[in-house]
Amino acid sequence: MDLSQLINGSNASGIVVVCGVMCAIGIGLFVALHFLGAVFGLLGGIANVGIDIVTGGPITWCGCLAVIVVLFICGGSVLLLGSALSSCGTPSAVNLCTLLGR
Repeated sequence: MDLSQLINGSNASGIVVVCGVMCAIGIGLFVALHFLGAVFGLLGGIANVGIDIVTGGPITWCGCLAVIVVLFICGGSVLLLGSALSSCGTPSAVNLCTLLGR
């Protein structure tokens, strides 16, 4: 098939429409990829700061301190939840018991 057979008066409007759609899709992809690159760059920067803190970063003891604080928070939460749930079924039951259906 020859190129001159494809480009004639009856196919010109279809070719223009296809080129216009391809340009619109290209511009949309350009904007979307630029936006996604900025979002992932921001998330990567935040993750990098968190990783630096946990691994020691510029201050060696900071990572240990962060892990100790997280362990204390988790332990305190478990103790608080355990003591609240142990009062279920008694006259001094807390609202958490009614929320959990106990």
